[in-house]
Amino acid sequence: LTLSPGTGWVEVPPARTGPVLRGRAPAADPVIGRDGAGSWGRCRRAVMMRRRPVMLGAGGEAVDPGTGTIRLELGRAPLRVADVVAVARTPGTGPEAREGAVRVTLAPEAAAAVEASGRLVSRMVDEGRVVYGVSTGFGHLAARRISREHLSELQVNLLRSTAAGVGKPYAGEEVRAMMLLRAASLAHGFSGIRRETLDLLLAMLERDVVPVVPEKGSVGASGDLAPLAHLALVLIGEGEA
Repeated sequence: LTLSPGTGWVEVPPARTGPVLRGRAPAADPVIGRDGAGSWGRCRRAVMMRRRPVMLGAGGEAVDPGTGTIRLELGRAPLRVADVVAVARTPGTGPEAREGAVRVTLAPEAAAAVEASGRLVSRMVDEGRVVYGVSTGFGHLAARRISREHLSELQVNLLRSTAAGVGKPYAGEEVRAMMLLRAASLAHGFSGIRRETLDLLLAMLERDVVPVVPEKGSVGASGDLAPLAHLALVLIGEGEA
């Protein structure tokens, strides 16, 4: 791998055969290093993933050469602080997006994990199994079984009852950071959500649909329940954005 001094252009040879691919990343970026002697793995994966010449963002993410927007795939590697800051401060990647905006997508392996988890929950419901928070009440009502015809109503009521925050709303970039972190957590495929739910959350980030989330409000030992409920209400067409 070679770095053209002062230009930031990187030449990335393929693993075995094929043409040399070229990517772009700031020469001073810590992933690459000023002399090109840094870790190249992330840069190489970003280029090889597209199988054609692309540009690279500051952390080795693939950049669309037509729009200049950076593509960040959830599920390939842990988020960095720089990733969260970039998504929070560059709203939207629609037609009016400026160069450098970050488009957050779901890596194929993460999408597969989310879909498998969602199918597992659906199968449990179809089999009539008792699943806390899915077919039962919450907290002290955990022993109360919820009939199948009321399962969807249970989830909606949970959001409505928990979205009880007060005070001035968080700034837009703070809520965008919250949305990204929640999406990254859901992308692990351990939550049993439907793929469509996560896709909608990412679409909100892309179109800069930012929920209104009050600064004050908490439930029990988990201080994020009320803010997340305000966020999730927008996913079902309620709340404010």
